[in-house]
Amino acid sequence: MATILKLTKRHCLEWRPDQPEKDSWLRDQTRRGLCLRVRPRRGGGWLREFWLYYRWDGRPRYCLIGEVGHPAWTLEQADEEVRALRRRIRKAQLRQQLDPLRAPIEIPEPEPVTTLRALAEEYQKLTTKSDKVKREDEGRWRNHVLPFKVGGRPLAKRAVHTITARDLWDLRSAMDNKRIAFNRVLRMLSNAFNMARTWDRIPVEAIRDGWENPTSGVDPYPEKTRERTYKPPEISGLLRTLSEMIEGSVGEVGRGRKLALMRSRSLLGLRLMVRTGHRPGELHRLEWSMVHWDGGFADLKRQKGDRKRVRGRLLAFGQRSMADLRTLESLSAGSAFVFPSRHDPEKHLGETGFRKAWDALKSAAARHSELPSLLETTADVYALRHTVVNSHSHPDVRVDFADMVDFVGHSKGGTTHRYRHSNARRLVSVAQRVEDYFEELSRVS
Repeated sequence: MATILKLTKRHCLEWRPDQPEKDSWLRDQTRRGLCLRVRPRRGGGWLREFWLYYRWDGRPRYCLIGEVGHPAWTLEQADEEVRALRRRIRKAQLRQQLDPLRAPIEIPEPEPVTTLRALAEEYQKLTTKSDKVKREDEGRWRNHVLPFKVGGRPLAKRAVHTITARDLWDLRSAMDNKRIAFNRVLRMLSNAFNMARTWDRIPVEAIRDGWENPTSGVDPYPEKTRERTYKPPEISGLLRTLSEMIEGSVGEVGRGRKLALMRSRSLLGLRLMVRTGHRPGELHRLEWSMVHWDGGFADLKRQKGDRKRVRGRLLAFGQRSMADLRTLESLSAGSAFVFPSRHDPEKHLGETGFRKAWDALKSAAARHSELPSLLETTADVYALRHTVVNSHSHPDVRVDFADMVDFVGHSKGGTTHRYRHSNARRLVSVAQRVEDYFEELSRVS
């Protein structure tokens, strides 16, 4: 309990408690609310402080004024401060306000919980990817991830930091019949969870508890590399079949059939892919302003969001391909695109047009006994690029590998190298040349 007495300067400078291990409180009987607290210092000596004593809602409260003599708290100055504080307290009580001397207790707001649906929307909005990849990712979120339920609750409503590897293993089992699609979903989720941590969407408590990207504990399905290439008889049959289909379609165009016009363009584009190995995505957005007729190439501008290359790419064409481009120019009907859309000439043809032409080619190949392999599921448009890459070492081609990397448009030579197939005859020839070289060296020595 506090000792009530009339405080003097001597008390403020020399008072010591009877029990040194306890604090001593002195309350001034003439200066209402002014108190002196004396307690031992850790390093020795005594700490003397002026305090204000008051009551709020019937309960006693204390407010520190300052240490005696630090910076200049004398008894008179402390008395003036006490009077000023008491006026503030009285005014607040009359206005029924909160205690002005008690700092409001700040209740920390809980961190906003980010659901997987919110993360998916933010991921689609902020990631710098091409429009095509964004559409594919949007389909993966919508068709596979968000509607998937674990324990009767969809993942879309789950907080990001509560999703575990076990949940993703359940998703893996549900997509067992779509294994390649699951691998793409897993890669997308891995990027999304990494970005969630970068964007501070994972609560600090979860990170302190050792939160990790849940995709790190899930194994993707094994994938087989694309090894399908076309043999010379197949390429010959492809070109002959395409020539027959193009001649028939161009004849129908002469009779004014709009559908035949689009089919002719797609078939000509398909023949360009057979002869050059250029990507469907590169050809379908080609514009006439990009074509250099004298040079025999097209300067394809860099597409927005394309992170594979920092600049555009040159599409080279041979004389036969340039002749096909001339035919396409006569069928363009004034459109700025080499392959305009059927419904809107101001837009380019989508890759779906080339896919339909490929399906028509496979149907036509069914009537040719020399092209049975075109009916296989492994035969696709991209196998044409693999065939072009493997043609660089043919005796009739003899193209330097570095030039082939630039021709097919790979930003890294390692990608082109994956498409190459080992040829026993070519390797034996290399071995023989190496042996002949060292044998010649041994004779010189």
